[in-house]
Amino acid sequence: MTRIVLAALVIAISQQPATPAAIELPKPSGPYPVATTSWRITDPARKETFSAAGDPRQVEVIAWYPAAAARRTGALAPYLREGLQEVRTFATVLRAPRAAFDALEKVPTHAELDAAPRVASRKLPVLLFSAGYTGIPSSHTALLEDLASHGYAVLNIVHPYEETGATLADGRVVTTLTGAGTMLPPISEVMTEWRTEDETMAAVTKTEDAAEQLRLMRG
Repeated sequence: MTRIVLAALVIAISQQPATPAAIELPKPSGPYPVATTSWRITDPARKETFSAAGDPRQVEVIAWYPAAAARRTGALAPYLREGLQEVRTFATVLRAPRAAFDALEKVPTHAELDAAPRVASRKLPVLLFSAGYTGIPSSHTALLEDLASHGYAVLNIVHPYEETGATLADGRVVTTLTGAGTMLPPISEVMTEWRTEDETMAAVTKTEDAAEQLRLMRG
């Protein structure tokens, strides 16, 4: 659904690049103010399979949680936590103008950066979230803010090279694309495999012969 909505925005934004329509996230519906922070975890025992340099595997975590108090002077988090690159990568994949989604950089959020978490008698319940393979890390911000406002700590796990943007510990933003603007080879291989699976499942649903269905599934 997120990709459908963003794809629909291509026309509206590209037609009016100078004055894009304002986008406003829905206000969190829970009783608690919302905060957010992020960190990176490095596993020295694992090598990054997408990097020829033999770098250790890193995983980024962006957390949303109920804040200890309502925001006073702290800065609000930007909507695009990985910067413009995460939506420009998406635009490249769609073959849309590179700046088609740049207006999302100006979208305000409701989460205060690095604010103290709410302290209660019980620990916060934790939810793990992922935007999905080749997904856009920031695209579910409204949902994650809303969950945090109801007392959850939500950890968005951002997988470098497997989502449209991820920030490494040294500040580099890596994407799903090569320098030439094409999908990284390992991702292309997965996409090719998925296309074959889709064709197989379509064939399975077209026949009512149980033996033929079994043959196709085993294939």
